[in-house]
Amino acid sequence: MNYKKACEILEVNNDISIQHIKKQYRFKALLYHPDKNQSEDANTKFQEISEAYQYLLDHEQDSEDDETDEMLSNMDYKYYLFAFLKNTIKGNSQEPLLYAILKKTTTLCSEKALQLLQNLEKPSLIKIYEILTKNKQYLHVESDLLDKIEELINEKIENDECVILQPCIDDLFENNLYKLTINQHIYIVPLWHNCMVYDNSGNDIHVKCFPIVDDHIELDKYNNLHVQYEETLDNIWKSKQLCMSIGKKRLDIPIDQIALKNEQIICINNAGISRANPNDIYDVSTKSHIYVYLKLL
Repeated sequence: MNYKKACEILEVNNDISIQHIKKQYRFKALLYHPDKNQSEDANTKFQEISEAYQYLLDHEQDSEDDETDEMLSNMDYKYYLFAFLKNTIKGNSQEPLLYAILKKTTTLCSEKALQLLQNLEKPSLIKIYEILTKNKQYLHVESDLLDKIEELINEKIENDECVILQPCIDDLFENNLYKLTINQHIYIVPLWHNCMVYDNSGNDIHVKCFPIVDDHIELDKYNNLHVQYEETLDNIWKSKQLCMSIGKKRLDIPIDQIALKNEQIICINNAGISRANPNDIYDVSTKSHIYVYLKLL
């Protein structure tokens, strides 16, 4: 039995469905059923009809399964893609907007996607570009689209300015502010923020803070301080504490918090500089941690 012969037996054309196959089978089966048809070839005809019916039924069910699998596969892909996009921007203050734009950008053609992105403000456009560039292999973003988005960003930032500030560690501990004057506009910059962006008549002013710290001190993106420190066990034992300074700030770590091992990490919670709060840039209520990487000599 083959597909062409089965179609001829049941008298169905190539544009068939399971419902049509069943309809033709019932008609043919009644016509050639041995109990109702007394002709010599009725039994053979009926057997052929049954075989043709089963062949076409199996063929159509397999085809529908393939289409269903493909549809489910596409649905699964879109589900995981959009779940991935949501996770990528989770925690961003503009999460709903960014998600909606990313969803459209990854489903539209390049030309329409670019038209959508042209009307975005710079911060959102830059964030979208960063996400698309970082995850282009998962999002199947064309390189040509990324190049055009980059050109669009360059056009938007052409007249922007960048100001570099280098506060000392004491400025950060004391929550000091910096008065910045550009084109007769005054901006009050909180020095414990890594980067601030101010609007200046349609152009952006990017203020970046690179604190000056000693070589044994590092500042991470959450404003936590990581301090490498060496001290003799004798000195700690005599004073009953570890005494150290970071700029003008003095730290006293009780001896009962120090383990008897050569290298250890001691965390001093909520004793560092203020954490940056993007929703209230002058908020200093939450402090970072200080991590002391102590080596006993």
